[in-house]
Amino acid sequence: MCASPVPTLKRIIDGVPTEPDTPPELTGDYYALATSMIEYVYATYGPQSYWDLVALYKDNPDYRVNYPKVFKVEPEAFYQSWLASAKKKYC
Repeated sequence: MCASPVPTLKRIIDGVPTEPDTPPELTGDYYALATSMIEYVYATYGPQSYWDLVALYKDNPDYRVNYPKVFKVEPEAFYQSWLASAKKKYC
């Protein structure tokens, strides 16, 4: 995160690329990004917001719809806030 480009929110949500030439260490990198995002959600919006988000995916798996419902911000604003917070914390 500190030395290399961070994947977009959509790419993080979609998960590790599955192309044959994908480096195996990328799985750990994505796991770490997702973990830091969950930590950010807990710290910023509270633990219940995470579970509220998970519950919404039952009816609609589109993060572009669900994030504003739970976090009250557009996904890109959420992503930028998380990224700034994570870089401040880890870099």
